[in-house]
Amino acid sequence: MASFGQPDYAGHKDLTNACWPKWEVLGRRPFRFEAKSLALTRAAHKKIRESAQPREYICQALAWAERFSKERPEDIWLAEWVSILRGAMTSDDGITAMYDMMIAETEHGIDMRQSSPWAGVLSTHERTQVLSHFAEEWKRMHGDD
Repeated sequence: MASFGQPDYAGHKDLTNACWPKWEVLGRRPFRFEAKSLALTRAAHKKIRESAQPREYICQALAWAERFSKERPEDIWLAEWVSILRGAMTSDDGITAMYDMMIAETEHGIDMRQSSPWAGVLSTHERTQVLSHFAEEWKRMHGDD
């Protein structure tokens, strides 16, 4: 079994390994695409939480999710994001629920991140930095697999 590092949730330094304690409970290692999706979402989560105007990002994500949800009505996770984001626009409890879902360490959280509305939150430079760090950490932990 792989050695699971301790994540630095406060600083989100280790975005690659942040979910692994829960993955042990689920009984499998994360697939690369799942870990990469979590790394990107954790970076968006951090940026939104640190923003003086988090609802600007939420509004942007909601507009994206509503537009694509109409084009893909079969995407139940995207429809759920629309509901969560609407709640986040109207209450602090809704924002808390949104933050929790963004980084949920559950199978449902994994599914939700596959229909993530957060692509526009990170700049190209920020996204590239996260992906570069992710690739380095993944290779260090797993080799080329």
